[in-house]
Amino acid sequence: MSVLSVEELGSVCNREVRCELSLSLICLVPLTAGTGAAEVSRQQEEPSCLTKYFSAVWCKISKKKHKKWEGDAVVIVKGKSAVLKDMEGKVIGRGTGYKAKDLENLDQGQTLKIGGKEIEVLGVIQEEDFKSGRCFQAGGETLMETPNFSQSTVKPFCNPLKNICQTKTQGNLLKGSRNCKPRHDPCAPNCLVMLHPTINHQQKFNKANLPIVDVVVDPHIVNYLRPHQREGVIFLYECVMGMRANGRLGAILADEMGLGKTLQCISLIWTLLHQGPYGSKPVIKQVLIVTPGSLVKNWGKEFQKWLGNERIKVFLTDQDHKVEEFINSPLYVVLVISYEMLLRSLDQIQKTEFSLIICDEGHRLKNTSIKTSAALASLPCERRIILTGTPVQNDLQEFYALIDFVNPGILGPLSAYRKVYEEPIIRSQEPSATTEEIELGERRAAELTRLTGLFILRRTQETISKFLPPKKESIIFCRPTALQHELYLRLLRSQMVRSCLQGSLENSPHLICIGALKKLCNHPQLLFKTMKAMARVWRDGQKRTVHIYRLLTTGTIEEKIYQRQISKQGLSGAVVDLSKGSEQIRFSVEELRNLFILHEDSPCVTHDLLECKCMGKKDHQGLPEKLSVQEDDQLDQRRGKLISRKNLSMSQLMQWKHLSGEHESLPSLFLERIKGNITFIFQNVTT
Repeated sequence: MSVLSVEELGSVCNREVRCELSLSLICLVPLTAGTGAAEVSRQQEEPSCLTKYFSAVWCKISKKKHKKWEGDAVVIVKGKSAVLKDMEGKVIGRGTGYKAKDLENLDQGQTLKIGGKEIEVLGVIQEEDFKSGRCFQAGGETLMETPNFSQSTVKPFCNPLKNICQTKTQGNLLKGSRNCKPRHDPCAPNCLVMLHPTINHQQKFNKANLPIVDVVVDPHIVNYLRPHQREGVIFLYECVMGMRANGRLGAILADEMGLGKTLQCISLIWTLLHQGPYGSKPVIKQVLIVTPGSLVKNWGKEFQKWLGNERIKVFLTDQDHKVEEFINSPLYVVLVISYEMLLRSLDQIQKTEFSLIICDEGHRLKNTSIKTSAALASLPCERRIILTGTPVQNDLQEFYALIDFVNPGILGPLSAYRKVYEEPIIRSQEPSATTEEIELGERRAAELTRLTGLFILRRTQETISKFLPPKKESIIFCRPTALQHELYLRLLRSQMVRSCLQGSLENSPHLICIGALKKLCNHPQLLFKTMKAMARVWRDGQKRTVHIYRLLTTGTIEEKIYQRQISKQGLSGAVVDLSKGSEQIRFSVEELRNLFILHEDSPCVTHDLLECKCMGKKDHQGLPEKLSVQEDDQLDQRRGKLISRKNLSMSQLMQWKHLSGEHESLPSLFLERIKGNITFIFQNVTT
């Protein structure tokens, strides 16, 4: 192959060539002898393999001179075919057999008929905008870039003589305006100063042209904040003030358990109740905190711990303290209520004007069809915060529900979200995905991460590991007791379980059966009692070494669920980085059959899956060194479709100690006491 420039092309006139035009060069290849002019002409008419994208308007085909366009659309042109998609990503027309030159020469103002529709081209869409899905975003909404947290702590522009902060664009203070001072010293050591609003923000939210004043978090609270908590307060402030997503006032704080989500919210509430960037006017007046019933009193204790009873009055709703008391009293500014009580008191709450809503354990709002989600969405408060350690549990539609609650409409309607983001991302994870589908899924995932990353903050316990004492974690496999074994077999033989394995899964009670077996594995009494929590003791403030014992019943559904947890990358990781992939969790009939099998011939099925040869010898680690990436992939592939890497993967268990229950002595007094029931142990120490 010879590569010629456009200038050199003119000198090549005495031989027959075939031209292939690319984005940056022209490749000229000599033709075989005997190729005639007709062949050259035919080859020149061959369609280009390049895909082009256009924005357009469409309507049904008619003979009317003046068209009545019905909506916007995206036209995808490749070779001699064209595909028409509406702004929700749905295909509404297809056409083939066009002349290649007609499609290659499409330009603004030109018309084309595609599958019963007529379109008029408005302009060209860049490939990146299509593959990222940006061209489908409703209204072409633009979002601000994620600000650097360090920018928010830079000392503000301030006149130290007058102790007045003002913007250069404002000039003199309004006539008759009082001197507005920051509530706390913005120049004090260790102070936490919020980001100054931009010019665009001032134009939108400062109609009265009030002076700009520093918002400084109360030093009383700042002294207790860890570095990651300071960043969290800044993040929440910028979100609810509309500084991160253009004009949007919602946020999701998705920190893992133990990082102090409650303290970060209390710091934000206390700050906004008394301060604001425009003329020191407070941003909020009343706050609604919705939480599981078991945590209502905990929120009251946290407010008391960090602020005391004399600074703020918090009303805790229960059977003896109704919402009417909060409404009729001028003393209270914060209402804490359970999700259940919210539904009972919805009429009264709707009559109260709340400036900020915080939903603790907000992942329960993942279903938009439940009454709780509908009730909260009906409240006319734009500033909304979700607190959750598990932002996505099953699929990307749940993720959409959380996003749409805090920032309604930012991802468009659900139908568009599914076509533009969910379906391409899931399709790209399938084994049969083509290179093009994989690339498209990755681009759409990256764009979804960019959009949501502006108002979602996720940190793991690694953030505070240096503040925590050592943790010794043991995964202990125990043989079921005689009663558990008998009840387990009865459940497996029940009509309900048998019906799960027959016919359609849509209406089968498989989730009920799985739940019953899980409870039975813990204790038979849990079939009649309730069971988010492990590892709550290993959190900020703990001083002693933490011992965590996770008890699993050998060979049961409990062990299989554990295998699924450590061998399948969950969608919770996708909130931080969707480009790493995500998929829906569904059970096939074959998977259910496997779940409902009781393995009675192995001390640890999980250890069997590792194909480890140690046989649980004392103080043995599966491998002396960490697996290479290639070995890790090969090990995962041998486990089947459900296997992929997570924080703790099947292959990483090889780095833990493997201990058989037959050892003469076990590494703790507690384990020695239950030695007769132990079949196998995985043990790890975190320092």
